Amino acid sequence: MKQFLFSIIFLSLFSLPASAQEQLEANVVYNTFKGANQNYIEINFHIKGESVHYKTNGVETKAAIETVVLFKQNDKIVKFDKFTLNSPSLKKDTVIQVNDFTHLKRYALENGDYDVEITLNDVNNVDTSTLILNQKFSILHTNDDLSISDLQLIDGFSKTTDAKHPFAKNGFIFDMHPTNFYGYDYKLVKFYTEIYNTDKIDGAFYIRYFIQQKGVT
Repeated sequence: MKQFLFSIIFLSLFSLPASAQEQLEANVVYNTFKGANQNYIEINFHIKGESVHYKTNGVETKAAIETVVLFKQNDKIVKFDKFTLNSPSLKKDTVIQVNDFTHLKRYALENGDYDVEITLNDVNNVDTSTLILNQKFSILHTNDDLSISDLQLIDGFSKTTDAKHPFAKNGFIFDMHPTNFYGYDYKLVKFYTEIYNTDKIDGAFYIRYFIQQKGVT
């Protein structure tokens, strides 16, 4: 079984006018999958709402994270993306409730080894809150043998007919688990995975999965 999952927490301290300090916190998790026409990687962003700066524009108050994603092979950029990850709006004259916010991006990639570089900038505090992630990964899905995608940790899911929903996949919307850590309050570990090339197997087969303590066989 093939499994590849990482979760990174960014922490950055900066000074605020009120002489307080906050931490800009974000979790980034990615998983690779086999597509119908081309393999792809999913990158899930989870931003801690209380750790970013908000700015009022008219009747709305929002936070914004400028995000740059670079995919490299042999130090050469093979794919580039730049976008703004916006928080939900905080309306005036209502009870202010700051929530975390999420985003998902999918990128088609050829099989191979890659370096990914992700840069996050708090637009409303750009001078002191730039966060950079660098990580190596491989994508190796073929049409030849029975294989399985990465395991994608989730907190829940629901059916949908909205294929354009950013978190929709195969008729479901998935609530992503933002890290690879589970607290004591979790009673159930949920995950999503895909199995490929089952036509290469003669007869029936079964799937076995379990949780094993690190260092214990």
